[in-house]
Amino acid sequence: MLKKIQVQARIFDVPRVIFTLAGNSRTERIIDALSKIHIENGTSDQQDCLVFEDPGDVERYFQSGVSPNAAVALFDERGARYFNMMARSRPEDARRMPAWTYGSQWAVCVHERCHNDHREFVCARQLYADFFRRFEGQLHKGSFPWGSPRKKEFGPTHVVLPQGIHTIIRDLNSGPDLMAALADAEFAAELPSGSRISWYRVVPEPVICDRGELELVTTAMRRFEQVCDKFVRATDTKGATNVIHPVILKGVHIEDEALKQLYLFPPTDCFSIARPDLHYKGADARQKLFASENDEMPGGFPEVVHMDAVYGINQAQWQSCFDWLTSKGLLLFVVSHDWSKCYIPEMRWLVEHLRSRGYNAQMITTDSLDEVSVTSSGVSFRHESVGTIWRQFPIFETRGMLAELVKSAASGAVRMVPEFAHFGNKVWFSIFRSHAGFFRRELSPMDYAILDDVLPDSSVIDSSHSFPCTVDGIAFDRLNDLLNAPEKVRDSLVLKICGANALSARSYGVLMGHGLDLADWQEWIRAHLHDKQPIIIQRRLETGVARIPVQNLNRNAAELFSCRILFRPWVVNGKVISVSGCAVPSNTLRVHGRVDMAMLPVQLE
Repeated sequence: MLKKIQVQARIFDVPRVIFTLAGNSRTERIIDALSKIHIENGTSDQQDCLVFEDPGDVERYFQSGVSPNAAVALFDERGARYFNMMARSRPEDARRMPAWTYGSQWAVCVHERCHNDHREFVCARQLYADFFRRFEGQLHKGSFPWGSPRKKEFGPTHVVLPQGIHTIIRDLNSGPDLMAALADAEFAAELPSGSRISWYRVVPEPVICDRGELELVTTAMRRFEQVCDKFVRATDTKGATNVIHPVILKGVHIEDEALKQLYLFPPTDCFSIARPDLHYKGADARQKLFASENDEMPGGFPEVVHMDAVYGINQAQWQSCFDWLTSKGLLLFVVSHDWSKCYIPEMRWLVEHLRSRGYNAQMITTDSLDEVSVTSSGVSFRHESVGTIWRQFPIFETRGMLAELVKSAASGAVRMVPEFAHFGNKVWFSIFRSHAGFFRRELSPMDYAILDDVLPDSSVIDSSHSFPCTVDGIAFDRLNDLLNAPEKVRDSLVLKICGANALSARSYGVLMGHGLDLADWQEWIRAHLHDKQPIIIQRRLETGVARIPVQNLNRNAAELFSCRILFRPWVVNGKVISVSGCAVPSNTLRVHGRVDMAMLPVQLE
């Protein structure tokens, strides 16, 4: 699936500077002792030992041309040991390094036990050995300056990126204001000043993926939607409609009864625009991907359009996509001013981008729908007939004029994409397992086998009457078995809210048992079952770890990024147009929406 990523790498240079900030009293004395060791050995001209008066002095020093990759920062910290060696490449170390260290690759925190001249001198001698005398030899062996990597950890690698990375960063920041989508100002503060992109790791070139493998999965997912549609409409299977319809509608917040019927019986048997979330399981896995969601209203379309343009990939596919979207006339993006408010700036950019390429496109938000009218003959915007509506409003916000637009699309008077339909409901993953016989009969053997691998084993619960149930061999005979599941079991599960409502959308309705207190686990389950909110229980599948060369904008330095990858293929009219890739630090469980991630342009071969 993920083909080899070319990495130009070498070992780090021997640190050019070891420094601290005034006020770190223990490390100030160690810096002084280290300076004396250099003088005694005649090496004082090869490594600077500095104490800076304030963080501004540190910043100016590195801006003068010294690389943070060639620096060791010392700071005082409370702790039981004498001192502790740290590397920026370790996420847990990076979080502990003070902001004034300015992205230094190496750091040493000095604890209270290092409180007299002898111990300070021992520490200084260790620094001289690890970060000067033995430094290159250790790194040539694949070790850290102070010893071997931990289990499942790689040794430090200094990545060399092409000069074009700075042009890419400039071009990414010339597009849509993706920073506007950040919900938390605290996260925004982690990004460089003036950044318009909402992540601080940038790749120098696209990652290469196997088109054939990816299309096998997206084709099987499309066929899955079609069989789900057939199951909903089935009348010749005894009791099928009575059993499935209530399950599909639980947790679906639609007030209009007519809309409920359109949700169950859309004028299509699959999404014409789909974007499943596919997680990379690693090169050694038999099936390289597993699916966590098939989004009913995917976001991020302008982002991937812009990224592909910056990296110069998939342009023929994009032209085909835009031609199809505008083939029926005016393309109108209808964006929710509530739930999808964060997408408004980038959608405005996309409309301007399309118009600059000669396409007829407009956008309107749901707080100003007075310029849209619906008649028996179709939909118009500012008195111009609309050919296609891009639905950037969720199922549960559909009322008033939005409901009229959905009904007009159902009558065939206008095309709406993605369709107002049940295909993105997470409960289908459970139905695939509970009614395996139906899906096995309706799918080809190859498609069924792919889905059997790709869709996590799942079971839906909505009350104590949903038991017994089994998830990937873990049996729960009663609700209490789930509520009181031991830590090992909880760590292996993911719980997700089903339906179409404000809790099931995005990642708000997802609970991972990993590291979660038992009381919090129980409270979450009880609260949602009390509200008659269906929950899907899934086995948490392991993802693979890849190492990708990136430019870290916080450190202003290149690094080899150990990460887990989420692939989001955009399938338009049955064809994979592009893929949005999210690479997040390998030590985290959250797979997107992080400022410390890298967004990956994906080239299919």
